[in-house]
Amino acid sequence: HLDEADAAYQSAAQLELSVRFRPLAARTHYWHARMLLERRSRGDRERAAELLDDVIGVTRELGMDLLGQQAAAQLENV
Repeated sequence: HLDEADAAYQSAAQLELSVRFRPLAARTHYWHARMLLERRSRGDRERAAELLDDVIGVTRELGMDLLGQQAAAQLENV
């Protein structure tokens, strides 16, 4: 059901960003990236890297150190 999860993560992040709740969107992007790395379809690694870069930027700005460290560790595996 990873294709369904992909769509759900995209919808969730879109909603979270529309109400300007960046901390939750960062967390959603993190888990979305992990799912993409697990699925391994064409283009998933690149999308995961973009999401993780975004997560790292947001977490630095908002002081979400643990999530930032987790995202950086995942990015090393891309």
